Amino acid sequence: MSLVQLSPRVEELKQLLTDFVHNECIPAESEYRKALGEGAQRWQTVPLVMERLKKRARALGLWNLFLTKEYKEGAGLTNYEYAVLCEIMGHSPNIAPEA
Repeated sequence: MSLVQLSPRVEELKQLLTDFVHNECIPAESEYRKALGEGAQRWQTVPLVMERLKKRARALGLWNLFLTKEYKEGAGLTNYEYAVLCEIMGHSPNIAPEA
């Protein structure tokens, strides 16, 4: 239960993000970890699964959620609204925040 009522748009984003994280990001966690590489190679490798999920997030309108209304590319959310969505992204800490 939220102390502040979320707008219908944010409720819709919340549901989209929940579905995306639970149905696409969490199942991809093991594939992502395997593709990372080890040691110094880890920082030179971009797993293909991440690129695939980024494209999917863009298509769903879940891209640049952190950008405020001052940026036309962003979702225009308040800090509070974004925090609610961050809580959902935290369910898949290795993938969801970047995707």
